[in-house]
Amino acid sequence: MINKYALTTFVSELSISVPMERILLDEPMSEHTTFAVGGPADVLILPESVKEMSLAIRAARRLDLPVTVEWELHEWLYDCDMRGDLPTPGERFGREDMTRCFFYYMEHDELTGEDNCETYAVIAERVLGCLRRYDGQAEKIIVVCHEGVIRSVTGMKAVNLGQVVPITLE
Repeated sequence: MINKYALTTFVSELSISVPMERILLDEPMSEHTTFAVGGPADVLILPESVKEMSLAIRAARRLDLPVTVEWELHEWLYDCDMRGDLPTPGERFGREDMTRCFFYYMEHDELTGEDNCETYAVIAERVLGCLRRYDGQAEKIIVVCHEGVIRSVTGMKAVNLGQVVPITLE
């Protein structure tokens, strides 16, 4: 159960830096998912910058409110040297390289790691390592992710749009 006083304080403090139209209360997650599923989130913040996200995370932690942002559950990295941003024009791995690797990634059963991109095995190791941190803490963990993450973890050859794929951590 969320501490309502802490939640009210959180929203009040955050609204000093983030406009209220980007701080959504009791927001139905069904409004933000492809197949219109998901109940209400106590608060959904739509940050427009790292600064806004940082402010929200620091305030939530200070007020002992739960917040989770998991970097390791992201889709495939087309350049293992990158961590989250598209390359600038001066970087060695550009949009053409990314596009070529992406099509190879989607059309083949296994990635070779050519051009420094993540292989399915590396993706699975990263994702499962992250999920194992939650093992025993909850009955279910729900992850919304791209097809490539699911293919990497399950070994499935194809995943349908919006498909629910249960797995058991071993």
